[in-house]
Amino acid sequence: MSTFRRRLFLLLSLALFSLLTACAPQETRRSAWGPIRLIASADAIVAPAAALTDGTLRAAWVGADARGVHHDFAQPDGTSVTLPLPPRNPYGQVLLPSSSGYTHLLWLDVDARGQTALYTALISPDSSVERGPTEVSSAAVTSFSAVHTQDGRAAVVWAQGEGPVSAIFLSTLDASGRPGPAAQIAPRGNSPALVRAADGSVLAFWRAGGRLVRARLAGGALLETSDLTADVALAAGDALVSLSAGLTDDTGALFWNIVRARSGASETWASWGPSGGSNWPAPVRLSLGEAAAPIALVAAPATQTESLIAAARIGAQLGIIRLENSRFRLDGIIVSEVTLAVPPTLLADATGRLTLAWYDHAPGAVPHLLSTSQ
Repeated sequence: MSTFRRRLFLLLSLALFSLLTACAPQETRRSAWGPIRLIASADAIVAPAAALTDGTLRAAWVGADARGVHHDFAQPDGTSVTLPLPPRNPYGQVLLPSSSGYTHLLWLDVDARGQTALYTALISPDSSVERGPTEVSSAAVTSFSAVHTQDGRAAVVWAQGEGPVSAIFLSTLDASGRPGPAAQIAPRGNSPALVRAADGSVLAFWRAGGRLVRARLAGGALLETSDLTADVALAAGDALVSLSAGLTDDTGALFWNIVRARSGASETWASWGPSGGSNWPAPVRLSLGEAAAPIALVAAPATQTESLIAAARIGAQLGIIRLENSRFRLDGIIVSEVTLAVPPTLLADATGRLTLAWYDHAPGAVPHLLSTSQ
């Protein structure tokens, strides 16, 4: 065979191999729980908002392309739709299950007055907007938290007010997505976090004057409040990324996810104690031991679970930590080789089955919104 023919044969062989490789089915990436589902390839900045609606994972995120900024919503068949909601600068999306396959979507956005407001919309089983956008707040909002309660309803708590001092407000959503009357439940506070107990009541936590306050809510009303523990000290420029709460039948926990301005490092601090008690210990920086990889970006389920668990970034992996004998220990690595810059979302259904959703954005790679379930 001539040199020319040998080269031609080699080029054709390489082209055929590339074509067969491209056409061959790609191996599904797997976690310790099973297949990893691609929700969407999207240039988002946070983990997808996610909810289990009648056992089906629904997810939403803020997308941006040539059309502008928009709310995107994942459908059960793996496709996604853009919701006809008129956004200006939406962020902080939260999804909550309603009833009969419907889903509540909440988010922050700039209103017609130029201030940040809290909005909600009810999404139907066919991914259309049944109701909304409906404004929940009446003045500038800095942060909020929401959790589903019973029969498709939800509790919503937010920090509202101009300037450095904000007050804490409470409202509800009914199964049709209609907000109830708003009530101020604390004269000052910010960064609320909610978790639902098995009986349908809600524990609310917020920061106020260097302390953490806990409140018990039921039926859209405030039952009691108590001073709980110290807040984590933040230096100038430090950022609180999120405050997350976890709960069992007798124990509660709070997780502060922080980015330090000086180093740019992510840290997670935590405090835990009796769910009905007060005077929890001062928060401590979470660690799995001196030889373990750094732990950060922790997120607990917003519903009561049998044991106190949370998802966490552990080095370059995504795992589950569990409270045992008054210490958090590694329960298991769920996903390896992740690039996680924001906290994931951890959901628990009525049986305790867990679903994990996260935003993976490796440098130079297409960013993905992903999920996996037990």
